[in-house]
Amino acid sequence: MQALLHKVLAMEDEGPLDVQAKAWAREVSEMAYDVEDCIDAFEHRRCLALAGATSGHGGGIRDFSRRTRFLRTLRSWHQFASQIDTLKARAIKADDRRERYRLDDFACSSTSYSSGVDPRLCALFVDDP
Repeated sequence: MQALLHKVLAMEDEGPLDVQAKAWAREVSEMAYDVEDCIDAFEHRRCLALAGATSGHGGGIRDFSRRTRFLRTLRSWHQFASQIDTLKARAIKADDRRERYRLDDFACSSTSYSSGVDPRLCALFVDDP
């Protein structure tokens, strides 16, 4: 996702982007932030679980505490798995839209780009005084 966003920035430097390409890049950027948030939340939860594993109580209370901690960990892993599945489905849908609307073909569209002539071509034929 990051490489794609860098590519879109490079394309934007060459000329104005199509409205659809901008919207798609914005959607990919939002997905990248959501993926990053999901990973951060998972790491935070994992660190809490590891910190909780070092603290213990005595006897039967320790066993009960371990079981409840294990069930809470399983529940949070399940939540993260479903969140990852949702993010994956969003990424697949965005890719399908990109292919369906052929955004790669129409990424740069100003009036000079849409004619099929490179606007830099005119600079090659400028007369020197």
